[in-house]
Amino acid sequence: MTIDTLWYSYCPGPNSVGIAGNLGWLTDEFAADGITVRTLASSTAPSRQVRNAHQLLPTPEVFPHLLRHGGNPPPLAALSRGEDWRIVGLTWTEATRRVLALPESGIQTPADLKGRRLSVPRREGVLVDYVRSVSLRTYAEALASAGLTFDDVELVDIEGGGIGAPPEAERETKPITNQSTLWGAWTNASAHRDEALALARGEVDVIAAEHAQAAHLLATFKLHTVFNTAEQAAASARASGDLPLVFTVNGTLLDEHPELIARWLARSIDAAEWASEHREEARRFIAANAGLPEELVDTAYSPEVHEQLGIDLDGRSVEALKVQKRHLLEHGFLARDFDVEQFIDPAPLAAAHALRSRQPQTVGA
Repeated sequence: MTIDTLWYSYCPGPNSVGIAGNLGWLTDEFAADGITVRTLASSTAPSRQVRNAHQLLPTPEVFPHLLRHGGNPPPLAALSRGEDWRIVGLTWTEATRRVLALPESGIQTPADLKGRRLSVPRREGVLVDYVRSVSLRTYAEALASAGLTFDDVELVDIEGGGIGAPPEAERETKPITNQSTLWGAWTNASAHRDEALALARGEVDVIAAEHAQAAHLLATFKLHTVFNTAEQAAASARASGDLPLVFTVNGTLLDEHPELIARWLARSIDAAEWASEHREEARRFIAANAGLPEELVDTAYSPEVHEQLGIDLDGRSVEALKVQKRHLLEHGFLARDFDVEQFIDPAPLAAAHALRSRQPQTVGA
């Protein structure tokens, strides 16, 4: 299999793959091989095709060699459909996921959710409704903390339009580079727009949001935090759509070119180390990538977020991925049940560490 382009996609926010790309390290790594490295966002393919590729709908005729580092619902859904993807790395980055209410609502704790109307977004026309899955996951943990279940509340579906995007004129003038991510400020700031309006109109009592989106809502509406998963001691209770992030690669690409995947992982791990040693620069990237003022990075993630970008396959992340699979299966996001560990391949990560041990490091570059 001849490769001229490696396509990749990463979710906005804390992400070592995104940092490696923006530092130019991924481009430099494969230049001598005659391989161009590009994000899906830089493609001229139709936007729906690009979004579906990010959600791991196979499109070999357009994106034959694809790597993705992002939220776990799309890869878990793809595996449940029987598609050939492999999990070669996981990232555990702490972030906030909150149940939010208006201060005058009288809802102070999760116990006060009993009998209340919980807003649940619904996005039509997407392969995997990521935002809905995260909202339901956040509510599940909030209710469980008070000994409640979904039977004790009313779930109110809030239909939402497409993802937020800047005006057409701005899109046309904004430069798209080979390192650009698919979404950013407009998407995160507008992710819960319709739910926020429903809350303001009194049609629902609470909404659930995560990291950058939660920070935007807190700052804009002065909402009260009823529940915050970041305060849960058990790692499994903090599992959600991007905890852990999943590094996924097409099975054929991995089988035929494992050395390329190992090199990619090695540079991404380099970037995670760079971030840990360059706090301000890393946080600036995270803020810009998520569409946040730097002042809100700690609210959305944590003061140590720049130190939490490593890629591994540790037991905590694997167990959290299993929690996520059960959650997605229970709420109808998966086509069938399956064994998560069957699709985890540790060999590329081991090879990446072996490469790094033999080569001079460029972390301080």
